[in-house]
Amino acid sequence: MVLDADGLNLLAEHMELLKLLSEREAKLPNGGLVLTPHLKEMTRLLHCRMDELLPIPERITRLSDFADQYAPAVCALKDSRTLVCRKDARLYINTTGCAAMAKGGSGDVLTGIITGFLAQHKRTYDAAVLGCCLHGLAGEAAALEKGNYSTSAEDLLEGISRVLKI
Repeated sequence: MVLDADGLNLLAEHMELLKLLSEREAKLPNGGLVLTPHLKEMTRLLHCRMDELLPIPERITRLSDFADQYAPAVCALKDSRTLVCRKDARLYINTTGCAAMAKGGSGDVLTGIITGFLAQHKRTYDAAVLGCCLHGLAGEAAALEKGNYSTSAEDLLEGISRVLKI
C-alpha cells in the first residue's frame, strides 16, 4: 500500500493508526506500507516545524528515527533530493529529477509508479527506490522536451515510456 497526500494528513492526526497499518500490511503476502510525504506533510507526521527539517543532517536523523519507530514502513521523503528510508536498510538519496517536477500531480505519478512495482511483487523498499529513480528520470526526459515551466504530470507519464524506450 502506498499513502500520499490526504492519507498522510489523516495519519498525522491519528499516529496510532500508522503503527497498526504498518504492522498489518507487513503480514500480507508481499505486503508493506510506503509513505510518500513532501516536507510539509512530513512536518505534520513528525509534529515539528519546517525549520527543524531543513538542515539535511537533521532531516536524515529525523527520517531514520521515524522509520525505526514505524517499521516496517518505508518512507520516501520528497524534495529536490528524495530520501528513501526503512529500518535496517541503507538510506537512499535519489539524485534524479528536476524543477519541472514541482507541480501538482507529480506525487500522484510517483504513487502510481511505486504501486506498479509493488504489483510486480517488488519489496517495499526496492519499489520505493526504483519508483523514485524512474520518476526522476521521467521528469528529466519530460523537461528536455517541454521545459521546466511547461512540464505537467501527464508529461511525466510520457517521460516514463521515453526512459524505458517503450
